Amino acid sequence: DSMANTGNQDNDYAYTNTGGQFELNNTDGPVTLTTQIVTISGYATICFSVDIDAAGALEYDPASHNTDNTNNTNDYVNVEYSIDGGVWILVANYGGNGTVDHTLVAPNPQNGTFPTGQVSVSGLSGTTLRIRITSSTWAMDEYFYYDNILIEGGN
Repeated sequence: DSMANTGNQDNDYAYTNTGGQFELNNTDGPVTLTTQIVTISGYATICFSVDIDAAGALEYDPASHNTDNTNNTNDYVNVEYSIDGGVWILVANYGGNGTVDHTLVAPNPQNGTFPTGQVSVSGLSGTTLRIRITSSTWAMDEYFYYDNILIEGGN
């Protein structure tokens, strides 16, 4: 299944590739993947994780944050979660590789290596959990990949 965005390039897309990763390219603005509601009741604590990978000359200029969704430059990934249908909680500045507004961003000055790896959150509890991942890229050589979304419960 592929989903084209509203961008004007033929290669703008977000879909599950043949390797099973959710792959995004040149989205020309934010694209969001939201999980179904997952029942987490019966566990004392819950943790979740997702693997984030990237390729290309990704960039982020904090001075342009107010126009992230329209500035044709800023590339970012946000991981959020909602417990029991409540507000979405941003996993901000994960591992020091983001900002107060984003989970992960490319380093400034521009065209540095985008921080990749696993984003994880632990110590959650409730009845239901949803996870959503939003990212944005603006060029034909810029890619994000999500894989291995895992929710684990412990007693």
